[in-house]
Amino acid sequence: MRLMSTPIIELREARRWYDAGEGVVEALRGVSLIVQAGEFVAIVGASGSGKSTLLGLVSGIDRPTTGEVIVAGQRIDTLSEDALARWRRGTLGIVFQFFQLLPTLTALENVLLPMSLRGQSDEPRARALLAEVGLAHRLHHLPTALSGGEQQRVAIARALANDPPLLLADEPTGNLDERTGLEVMALLTALPRRGKTLLLVTHDPALAARADRVIHMADGQIVGDTATAGR
Repeated sequence: MRLMSTPIIELREARRWYDAGEGVVEALRGVSLIVQAGEFVAIVGASGSGKSTLLGLVSGIDRPTTGEVIVAGQRIDTLSEDALARWRRGTLGIVFQFFQLLPTLTALENVLLPMSLRGQSDEPRARALLAEVGLAHRLHHLPTALSGGEQQRVAIARALANDPPLLLADEPTGNLDERTGLEVMALLTALPRRGKTLLLVTHDPALAARADRVIHMADGQIVGDTATAGR
């Protein structure tokens, strides 16, 4: 594990509960967590343990009921929706289990989209990112013409489009076959070597074992924080 000193993620006693109609569901119960810049951290735990809720707070997609969420030096739980959207565009990229590509846009157009939202569309960079993930020959294909693994590669390129310091991934290999999952895993685990911070939710022990740290969650709480042999 590498020595690091600059926090890029800090959760302070973050709690999240929902009114489920039949009572309050506590998804997170006072979670505190620090992730350093350049670190690769995997979050593991059973379904319903709070993994995806934690990722939602870090991304700003969800907000804590109480507590604080600080990412890249910005307390995001107090931002307006507009300010949060602007912050998100320049700070993080997200890779989802089910890709979330826009079906009417080509691979190239999907990667260009986050750039255009910032007013900084850069087609040469988008082409270069797709080449990096092995899709230089698939630039003009729609998602329906791509395999699951190819779609996830496009999603990774899209997440990197604005060169964010932080990448979040929610079960990125969960919808892929073993061979394709290994290919996507290799792409993701290389990101911290490029100076990116990677926070990843996974059920895959092989993927978690490649992280610098593994955060174990149960019943909305962190119950373990283990250093690994890493990459």
